[in-house]
Formats: sequence, structure tokens, C-alpha cells
Amino acid sequence: MISRLEGGETLDKAASAARSSIAFPMLTGTKVTAAEFIPTGRNTASAEECTVPRFYVIVIALLLP
Repeated sequence: MISRLEGGETLDKAASAARSSIAFPMLTGTKVTAAEFIPTGRNTASAEECTVPRFYVIVIALLLP
């Protein structure tokens, strides 16, 4: 964004370009992070009452904007 601003673009255009260039990598990283907690959510051991709600909280927090 800074390089675009120094190049003479307006603040709105520079911010839009910066956001669009990192949107897909950020979404992909968020989905991978959420997927890492799937084993925790599928836990059937005695700790299930503690780990399953934590799984839902983490996944919802990651996927909501």
C-alpha cells in the first residue's frame, strides 16, 4: 500500500489493491487453521465435554469476519 501511495495513487485505490492482493491467501490460511481443529471436534474420549465446545468456538471465531 505504501509503495502505491508513493507512486501517486489515491488512498482508496491503494487500500483496495492491498486488500485484494492478500484476500485469497488470508482466506486459505484461515481455512487451514480451522481444519487443524477437526480432530479436536471429533474427539470421543472422556475429555469430549471440554474439547468439543472449544472446537466450535475456535472455528466460528476464525470463520466469522
